[in-house]
Amino acid sequence: MMKIRKAHEVKTILERRDQKVFEQLFTLEDGSSYNPLMYGVTLENYPVLIMPVTKDKQVIVLKQFRYAAEKVILEFPGGWPKSGETPQQALRSELVEESGYKAGRVIQLTKKLWFEPAHTRVFYVPFLALDCVLERNPKPDRLEHIEVLKIPLDTWIAMIQNGEVEDDKSIAITFLALTHLKGAV
Repeated sequence: MMKIRKAHEVKTILERRDQKVFEQLFTLEDGSSYNPLMYGVTLENYPVLIMPVTKDKQVIVLKQFRYAAEKVILEFPGGWPKSGETPQQALRSELVEESGYKAGRVIQLTKKLWFEPAHTRVFYVPFLALDCVLERNPKPDRLEHIEVLKIPLDTWIAMIQNGEVEDDKSIAITFLALTHLKGAV
């Protein structure tokens, strides 16, 4: 396995708000170099993603148009912490904002997962929210056009297996959550 001898300074190509397109030169141990173009944000701020499940084992899923995919995708709620918010506070506020559901018990499923670590410097923290109850109507951001669905857990898993769910984040979170949902499938 080739090791990095030196990671050079990051050069920002384009920056909008807290998002960046940048390149960074890496010198490898054999003396060659690699200069990938990457997308990312600061590693101090990262999004949370939530698999919400109701008391009767219905999975709360968002049906949302995603510009990069150029299609409607089924995915879990999530978002970036607002200034001063902890990840746990962010997951609760994002869940209510996007779906209208309030979380009961919350479990952090792992420390972090990378979106696509070859060219994206963004990771997220996955959570399972159990015993979710409808609190109010969703109030998504201006550019979010969301339909909230309730899908039985066994149906959701079948949808993943037959390719209806294409969002890798939601698939990974479902896999991690299964040990906490034993007996529900």
